[in-house]
Amino acid sequence: IYVTGSLDSDRAFIEMARAGASLAKKELDMSYEEFRLLENEDPTRLIRRVADEGFSPIIAVGYQNVVPVLTLAERYPDTRFT
Repeated sequence: IYVTGSLDSDRAFIEMARAGASLAKKELDMSYEEFRLLENEDPTRLIRRVADEGFSPIIAVGYQNVVPVLTLAERYPDTRFT
């Protein structure tokens, strides 16, 4: 889960997270889905929806996701968050 901007890459955290996910998919034969948080979207609502859909681990990139992740982690003890 990450905030999307006008570019597809931020040349930093988001790009590295996407590269790591792509490498894990290839080397570990795993799958993943990307969720883009729009700039005015509530991160808690999106992260809750992803947790409700059963995704785990949930990797939320960006400072705006810290409080929502800490709050929701208590409500979803069987979901791994980072």
